[in-house]
Amino acid sequence: MTGLAYGAQGMTGRLRRVLVNRPGERFGAAHETEGAFYQEPVDLALAQAQHDALVAVLEESGAVVERLGREAGPDSIYAYDPALVCD
Repeated sequence: MTGLAYGAQGMTGRLRRVLVNRPGERFGAAHETEGAFYQEPVDLALAQAQHDALVAVLEESGAVVERLGREAGPDSIYAYDPALVCD
């Protein structure tokens, strides 16, 4: 446990904190990973550049960006879950 509180009351409003996971070697190898079902090879350098640009925009907007920093598999970069944690 991190001791940090996460959650939301809705899908709109000011974004104050966001969890991201930068694409790494496992995402880069997704096309070759059995069961990952990526139809095309991944351009890891491009994915990382796009991720870094998104993080810069988020930080410039005033959001606190929390970096997960580890990969469990090729889809680990997708930290978003459409379920909301509410009071």
